[in-house]
Amino acid sequence: MKQIRKRLTYANVLSSIAIFLVFGGAAFAAVQLPKNSVGTKQLKKSAVTSTKVKDGSLTAADFKAGELPAGAEGKQGKEGTKGKEGTQGKEGAQGPIGPSDLYSAKGAFKSLVPGETKFTLASLTLPPGSYQVIASQTAQPSGGGAELDCYIFAGTTQEASFYTVLASGTVGNVTGMATLVLTETTVVADKCTAFTNTVIVPEPKLVALKVGVVH
Repeated sequence: MKQIRKRLTYANVLSSIAIFLVFGGAAFAAVQLPKNSVGTKQLKKSAVTSTKVKDGSLTAADFKAGELPAGAEGKQGKEGTKGKEGTQGKEGAQGPIGPSDLYSAKGAFKSLVPGETKFTLASLTLPPGSYQVIASQTAQPSGGGAELDCYIFAGTTQEASFYTVLASGTVGNVTGMATLVLTETTVVADKCTAFTNTVIVPEPKLVALKVGVVH
């Protein structure tokens, strides 16, 4: 015992203590730290570097917006299913009333004898516009069968013609129609010519309906 004491020096004691602290202290720390006890508070700033992070262990949620580069544009997806039909919109406001002026004329009783060519039975003076014109007359032959040719004129231009054959003792209705587009005020007339025998026309009529557009 005396020999041990003689060999102990201040340097020997200090070196022994240092060795104990290096090995014994590390072991103490490893034994004393419980699992998952080191967290954000225990880590120094910039303590975790790129080399200490396992490849593939981070997700996009671990990065701030704009830190990750955008990937390549993906392929266009399949067309989606058709959506439901929307509800019907509200009814719009009623538009202005279109032009629908009606013009009419009634001619006087007339006995058309053969030789009176294109005698005017009824006429109308119409302002510029588009019109549907109808000429109509009841006709009865006198003295035997007869023929009756009738026409619709706009000014001096013949726009329509219609023809009928009247048997003796019968009464027929002769009607014709024309579509007119007038660029100026024009006299429109219903004219007729009798052939073979006299034709009685008791009440000829001429009607013109002004329309918005002629198709």
